[in-house]
Amino acid sequence: MTGSQAVAPALAVAGIEKRFDGFRALGPVSFTVADAGVHAFIGPNGAGKTTLFNCLTGRLRPTAGAVRLGGRDITAMAPHRRVHHGLARSFQITNLFPNLTVHENARLAAQALSPRAFDLWRDRARLAQVTARADELLERLALTARAQTVAGLLSHGEQRRLEIAMALAGQPQVLLLDEPTSGMGIDDIDTMTRLIEALGRTMAVVLIEHNIRLVMRISRSITVLYRGAILRQGLPAEIAADPQVKAAYLGTAA
Repeated sequence: MTGSQAVAPALAVAGIEKRFDGFRALGPVSFTVADAGVHAFIGPNGAGKTTLFNCLTGRLRPTAGAVRLGGRDITAMAPHRRVHHGLARSFQITNLFPNLTVHENARLAAQALSPRAFDLWRDRARLAQVTARADELLERLALTARAQTVAGLLSHGEQRRLEIAMALAGQPQVLLLDEPTSGMGIDDIDTMTRLIEALGRTMAVVLIEHNIRLVMRISRSITVLYRGAILRQGLPAEIAADPQVKAAYLGTAA
């Protein structure tokens, strides 16, 4: 063999299926995601998007198929181990500690994902590193000015950004975002769009999103799910022009 060895994609999914009591909710689904860029999944309600995310993160065990993260088979790996190997997720429903400050939320996430996470005898230097990491996360997600605000008092858009900041604490290779703009006003959507674009420059972002205008603007590639299977995969312009995709969204696909 000559030349450099091929680098495994950030995420590779091969023939994933999920059945519930004989009903196939998903699959077979296969795709790969490169090391950077935004890959979006779209489709009508019930298309299998959240089931797919649950299989990727280990909340559900696939009935068949394989999931590889940077070449490592994680199909049977526990969810918390996937996080430590570079897979992070934000949820459609925000998950925060509402009675803690923004900075305390970020610091807990950074501490939980650091080596010797809750060693009560760790020295001050280690605690300082966790605090500095929390500062970095808040700056990256434009939340520094809200650092001492109780998380439960943030706007919906700010809470979503804080959740993403916490997901980034482990410096993931792949970030899964489940409806990150759901329930947001136009200003918050614009802010989130810019942030997702920026994240996609440095990592693989896999996105479920109903805001088609946002998807078309920032995605490197798009997969359309319909009734649990892949209807189309391609570039944004290809997806936008596809008559079967249009029919699926109108509820008339075969």
